[in-house]
Amino acid sequence: HLPGLEDANVVRVFGLPVVSMGRREGDTTLRRARNGVVYKLTLDAGQVVALQQIGSAEGAGLFLGLIKQGRDVQAFGEDLLDANFNYGRLLQPTGQLLPRRS
Repeated sequence: HLPGLEDANVVRVFGLPVVSMGRREGDTTLRRARNGVVYKLTLDAGQVVALQQIGSAEGAGLFLGLIKQGRDVQAFGEDLLDANFNYGRLLQPTGQLLPRRS
């Protein structure tokens, strides 16, 4: 059992991958549907605390890592659910968060 991670499951329901991880309680919920995949990301005090994803398991590992790390990602806001969001957007050589480029 990891601190901040109550559950992590990937199952198939009616042939669709369903990912569910985290504690599901927080102060901010981000939702997006893209290319047949529905995402619900929950943050608390700027940290990712839960993910529900239906239609694909792809990319869920990024959010599992963020839940485990307890990293503050509030500055990214809705960008967290962009198709191109990845580890590269999170770090620079000093380990500090990079804001989105304008």
